[in-house]
Amino acid sequence: METYQTSSQNAEIKGITTNIHPLLISGPSGVGKSYLARFLASEYICGRVVPSTTREKRESEVNGQDYHFLSTEEYLNKKASGGLFMSIQIFNAYYGFEKDSVDSLTKKGDMPITEIYTPKITQFLCAYPDAHTMFLIPENEELMVKRLKSRGEKNGQLEYRLEQGRKEIQLYKDGYSRHYEHTYVVNGSNFDDLVQKIEIDYQLLRRERS
Repeated sequence: METYQTSSQNAEIKGITTNIHPLLISGPSGVGKSYLARFLASEYICGRVVPSTTREKRESEVNGQDYHFLSTEEYLNKKASGGLFMSIQIFNAYYGFEKDSVDSLTKKGDMPITEIYTPKITQFLCAYPDAHTMFLIPENEELMVKRLKSRGEKNGQLEYRLEQGRKEIQLYKDGYSRHYEHTYVVNGSNFDDLVQKIEIDYQLLRRERS
């Protein structure tokens, strides 16, 4: 399990309300965004928004649970028909979100949780200006390298993702931090610390167990 040190900061978007709004998680590749989103969705009254992508499916991933894996033609047709409210191209692949996938969760009473590429946070906030936001930042680059290697990233892919991650962190430091309500520093050993802090910071409610 990983340890997270936490620090709060002011945000220039609306704060927490009693209504259900999406929770956006940003941070460089390998910092633990997807793992955190899945854990929160399993333990709290939340649901992970499943994005669509044209990237190659990893061996451990499940279509429809991790991503909706589409061909480039399928993806572009969906985008052209207005099926995606947000679309980006990163890491040589397309990623996008369907509004229905967000709104269907709020109708069920679940807080939608999703991972957002840092340069596109403002695009998501245009569609959902009351969304809650957090940024995960690694204590050091070695943590990112270890995580990416464990995912089976090859040398070329590994360096590309590391470089993009460095750019995300720099973008955050250069002013994008204003879009995030809270920042959590990942240092690699006690996952429970982060979850506890998030539960308080975002007023999350635990699921009832039968």
